[in-house]
Amino acid sequence: MTAPTAEPEARDFHHRIGRIIRAHGLGGDVLVQMFRPRNVDPAQFKFRREAKPRSIELCYEDGRAVVHEVLGVRWTNPSTFAAQLSGITSREDAERSVGAFFDVQPHDAPKGICDEIDRIFGARVVDAESERELGTVDDIRDNGAQAVLVVGPEEILIPWVEPFIEDVKEGRDPVVRVRPIPGLLEANQS
Repeated sequence: MTAPTAEPEARDFHHRIGRIIRAHGLGGDVLVQMFRPRNVDPAQFKFRREAKPRSIELCYEDGRAVVHEVLGVRWTNPSTFAAQLSGITSREDAERSVGAFFDVQPHDAPKGICDEIDRIFGARVVDAESERELGTVDDIRDNGAQAVLVVGPEEILIPWVEPFIEDVKEGRDPVVRVRPIPGLLEANQS
């Protein structure tokens, strides 16, 4: 296996978005199953090179973690995409990566894979009315109808829909201001 391209500084790849389920083709591409479906437009079903390759981390069951760059992506459906990664150049390399978790750094995630919700992973969550800090976005789940923010440390579940989301400030210190309906916070704490 060719050595992956690693960035010199330490990175924090703490947002797990999917898992490699199989090799795809002969050139080393991998097929990644997402943990949450994305809104994919028809143009994304064609292979697209990343304008600026972004780093991701593959985490293996044996504890290894290897940094690669996403060179290109082609979605096969809203839950699955084929990816070309630096350092994985043959079908054998791709087969050895099957089962690895696909982790990203939320603030510098690959544009062809992650959406605006992924970029708020780790954001502080604040009640828009009281300005009380509720916690941070520790996970993002899908309930079949929409994404759901899991706000820790108490695991408050907040649907990612307009009535609940006041506004979002992205960047290095992202903040999500929410409008919880009466009883939402209490229901999550019981």
